Amino acid sequence: MRDMQRGPREALERSVAALDRAKRGNAIVCVVLGVLFAGFAAVCAFGVGVVGVRGGGGSELAGVAAFGLFWFALALLLLVIGSRGLAKLRKKQRLMTSGVRGSARVLRYDESRLRVDGASVYTFDLEVELPNRAPYAVRLTEPVPRRGAVHDGALLTVFADPHQPSDIVIDWWS
Repeated sequence: MRDMQRGPREALERSVAALDRAKRGNAIVCVVLGVLFAGFAAVCAFGVGVVGVRGGGGSELAGVAAFGLFWFALALLLLVIGSRGLAKLRKKQRLMTSGVRGSARVLRYDESRLRVDGASVYTFDLEVELPNRAPYAVRLTEPVPRRGAVHDGALLTVFADPHQPSDIVIDWWS
């Protein structure tokens, strides 16, 4: 019986691990591209200075400045997206290693059309139960590594921040 349960569990573990690797890779790519694009923006800022010193026309100066602002805005966006992604992964790791283990009952869930690294994103209304605490409600939006892994009334294992109990992560491996 145990071997029969092991197959689906191992498949889910691989799916969750692959999703986390993809998220980490995407976040790192965003940060690297953000730094690269910030370099382009710096080159454009230098170009604005050169054009200005050279006495270039207003339209030439405006064109270089607009091009630089575009790269700066893109760099800022990518740096924010990448940094937030890495922060979420660090938080997940921290909660999985030092959070308070509890359970959460799925009261309601909605699947969005959004997909993150191949996984559908769901919004959950959960009732969380932690040791020595009264049950409390949490709304969580998270990618689900496998279709059909969630249903109304499902009991999920969660880890919560002991100082901020509304910060939870679902342990899809248990």
